[in-house]
Amino acid sequence: MAEARMNTGNGFNPFDPVFLADPHAFFAQAREKEPVCHNDFMKFWIVTRYEDVMRVLGDHETFSSEHKIGPMAHWPEEALALLEREGYPPAAQLFSTDPPVHTRIRSRFAEGFTAERIAATEAQVRLAAESLVDLVEPEGLADLRAAYTHPLPRTVILDLIGVPRADHAQLEKWFAAWGGLYTPGVPDEALIECVRQVVDYQRYYAELIAARRASPCEDLVSALAAPGEEALADDELIWQLMGLLAAGHETTTNTLTGVLRVVLGDRAEWERMLEDRARIQAVVEEGARFANPVLGLPRTTTKETEIGGAVLPAGAQVMVSFASANRDLPDVDGADEFDPGRSVVGRHLGFGWGPHFCIGARLARMQLRVAIEVLLARLPTLRLCEDFEPEYAPHPFLWGLARLPVEW
Repeated sequence: MAEARMNTGNGFNPFDPVFLADPHAFFAQAREKEPVCHNDFMKFWIVTRYEDVMRVLGDHETFSSEHKIGPMAHWPEEALALLEREGYPPAAQLFSTDPPVHTRIRSRFAEGFTAERIAATEAQVRLAAESLVDLVEPEGLADLRAAYTHPLPRTVILDLIGVPRADHAQLEKWFAAWGGLYTPGVPDEALIECVRQVVDYQRYYAELIAARRASPCEDLVSALAAPGEEALADDELIWQLMGLLAAGHETTTNTLTGVLRVVLGDRAEWERMLEDRARIQAVVEEGARFANPVLGLPRTTTKETEIGGAVLPAGAQVMVSFASANRDLPDVDGADEFDPGRSVVGRHLGFGWGPHFCIGARLARMQLRVAIEVLLARLPTLRLCEDFEPEYAPHPFLWGLARLPVEW
């Protein structure tokens, strides 16, 4: 336990611009000096080495995913009562359950993420990407995040769910209100307003589920709402759909933005893809490793356990860093360098590992590939603006650029 007093973990602060400018400097130091370290301010342990991360991801009996979406201590009673009375209190979700509950929910979701269904959406994804480029092509410059890498994943996941395009902007506002419930420092009045918007969000999905049960379509809601042995209760299904926008939007946005920053910063790599489009898939795979945006995802210890030289008590909050582990792959030299020439398929944690491996990984890979293909075809002279200075958006567990100014 002596090493636990080194306080290395206190260098982790995803709301600090200095940390956000280079979180991998912190992770490298932690992996070397204190691979499992405690953050005294956020009151969680951070797991940074690949070997330890893999152990956590493969041992749900010791490192549980349960109880990650319940009410926060700072929620006022009025907000809790409003959610209980008019909405759907937090229910089991894929990312907040362990087997066998997780297995039951995932088996149902698998019906909506088949290889055939994802392949059938590629033309629609490409059309959405082309439409976004149409809006900015005449301008000669744009913030690529605002104009492309943010709206594209939102459109793709909401289209897959079955949300009409006219409602996409409203759902993103409701999603932001949900996030506000888990943001420290939000005043009580604002939290209550957030709950009101979350209730509206839930009612929207309840109505969509009822409509699809009455008249099924070729969308995810219809697949998930269909009767069957593993049918989900309405509250479970509503919370799954809410969580999908988080899982399928922000992570893909940040990964795509990060990969484009890397390949546009190295014009040689961009030129290689222009000459050989078959290289795009390797760029996507290495990009999912190198530009992984997940600073950490939570687990809770169910018993006292030792890991990475630290002894964690039962009930300890643990943040498992995929971003750090991806820079610590065994038998990979120069893991801090971007190199599409090497194969990391099946080893990197760009989409997680174990029971919680991203169920939408196939969709994400296709979407990243198509997004890059469209840019190469439509804007081959794309480049970073000369005055580009990286700025990062604060987020409790994701790392991503706030802007990506480009010109062509």
